[in-house]
Amino acid sequence: MVGVLIRMSWRCSGTRSPELLNLMRAGRALEQPSASDGSVLAAMPARRRTLLWASLVLGAIALFPQVLVPIGMKLSGEVEPVWFLALHLPEPLQWPTIAFMTVLGLAALGVAGWIYLSAVTGAKTHAEREPKVPAEPHPSRR
Repeated sequence: MVGVLIRMSWRCSGTRSPELLNLMRAGRALEQPSASDGSVLAAMPARRRTLLWASLVLGAIALFPQVLVPIGMKLSGEVEPVWFLALHLPEPLQWPTIAFMTVLGLAALGVAGWIYLSAVTGAKTHAEREPKVPAEPHPSRR
């Protein structure tokens, strides 16, 4: 049992040691950027922010120029395969490629929306749970 607790504390010490050190030194938790300080994107971890932007770009490219424009061209009958992927393929593969790009674009935009909404709701719940800590240090540390 003691070994399990030691391993758990060892694993957590790498990620939480700055907060614990500040709590022991100043008597209050280390302040993290939050959505109330600025935007939700500023409070979001870098990896999630990168995934959000990559999903937005991929979804926009897959959906608008690779789906809507080729659909318009095929329905009008004036097909010019400029840089649209589906129009460079043989005729029997064009509609399945447009359908695949539609699914890909909507999925990427859905992931981006899910990441953003989870960050917004996480910031709201964090702000509600966070106790109001006075700015002065702990009385025993003066």
